[in-house]
Amino acid sequence: MNLGSDIHSMRVESLTQERRALATILFLIARLGYLSPHEIEKLVPWLQENPRHPISYYILCSLLAAFDLVDPQTPGGELRQRLATYPSTLNLMKRKLDPTEEWKEAGVRATLQLKWTLFLTEARHRDSSLEHKDGFRTEELETNIWNAVQGNAFTFLAGSVAKLRRRGDSFPSGSYAGSVIRFSEADQLQPLPADDFKSAVFQCFEMLVRSVISYASSELRKIKQRQEDIILASTRQDKSRHFRSPATRTESDRSTQAPRNDIAMLFSFIGILFSALPPERALQFWGSAPSASQRPSWLEVVETQAGKLPAFLQWAVWSTNLRDLDMSIALYDMLAGLAKGHQCSDLAYNFLARGGGEIIPGSVLPATSLSSAIAPWATVFGILDSWAVSSNNARSQQAAVSHSGFMSSHQAQSHIQQAPLTQKDVWLGQCLLRLLATVAKYSVSARLAISGHAHLRAIPTLVSLIPLGVPLELKGAVFSALAAFCEAGAGLPGV
Repeated sequence: MNLGSDIHSMRVESLTQERRALATILFLIARLGYLSPHEIEKLVPWLQENPRHPISYYILCSLLAAFDLVDPQTPGGELRQRLATYPSTLNLMKRKLDPTEEWKEAGVRATLQLKWTLFLTEARHRDSSLEHKDGFRTEELETNIWNAVQGNAFTFLAGSVAKLRRRGDSFPSGSYAGSVIRFSEADQLQPLPADDFKSAVFQCFEMLVRSVISYASSELRKIKQRQEDIILASTRQDKSRHFRSPATRTESDRSTQAPRNDIAMLFSFIGILFSALPPERALQFWGSAPSASQRPSWLEVVETQAGKLPAFLQWAVWSTNLRDLDMSIALYDMLAGLAKGHQCSDLAYNFLARGGGEIIPGSVLPATSLSSAIAPWATVFGILDSWAVSSNNARSQQAAVSHSGFMSSHQAQSHIQQAPLTQKDVWLGQCLLRLLATVAKYSVSARLAISGHAHLRAIPTLVSLIPLGVPLELKGAVFSALAAFCEAGAGLPGV
């Protein structure tokens, strides 16, 4: 049976339960490495033209699985090495993934380009003779990574996870991606895969995340630095335009768009993804071995020795400036997702308690200073406490002004209700509280340690935010965090 040809000729109106089963079988064949180059060459153009077909996620995942990084000593590894060097497939992928090639969904192309580039990178690692061949040169691979990121690969992936989540709110509360991505009517009407296939989609995306961090971490650093430079230059231009009269401002000044922040989107995507995955899937980010209850993939086994994921997490924390609200929101968004699970919450608590130094006892990660960390618990509760103090001071000042007769009681009340928080402050607060709630929910020991810490004043700080005039979304996050501290298991101290 020629599965690829059958899928390739499919029409929307002909979709049946059997077709879904056929697409699932195609995915399983791809995972084993038995999807032939000729099948790949038919599926890529089909996906280019049909990104919103009911079967599109099945085809996308089949292609991602066909490009998985696996043990080179297995039959699947040998077949994939042959696929990576197959001339007609190389030519088709180069042509189809070119930025000038028109796709009906640019994010699909960007995602395939990212995965395909990592696939070629691994093939080059296995065979050094490929280094100077067309498609495998270092500058070509770096350019492809840049084009994939600029093509909104992370935005597409984050939006896909959000659409596939089974909850009313597609994005977690305060998520950076949720503040940026807006679904169109066509997005909302797009048919989604069956529930039993959604976990396969998430697993494919997880493999992609692990591959990006393992093989393109230096490119991620370059992208972050380049975009930070652009944002800094844009800020300077904004300041210069501020001192120019409206009459002298050019049309380009008025049409300037906000600079891209793809690394913030990557952080947020990781957070959304791991909040949708089963607990303990992020153990290796915290420096621990993968869960013994699940058979690790080859990439996870390699990661045990490489240590790329905890190094990435350290870099994410130490390269984020607290004054950069977008990056801070995205960072805590990611930390909240990675903390899902009992062991992960324990490790997340230690990570924040130690300021990003030794993550677990016996860790070989270098110790670091607490002085400039964005992530310690003291920073988290310092931010929340500062909002409570600021709001309290505002209430006191307005009450004093009202009593002195300078302002009517109605005016004073309206000023009291206005919290000195921007929308981004609210998103940051929601992510901070979601991280706190996740750790408290999954780890009883961390819950007791946080609530019993004399200097953090966790519970009083949370309670102090309730009567203040803070936005309703933030109050909801406060109550969710308090509810996590009331979960069963902590005994009387927990209550």
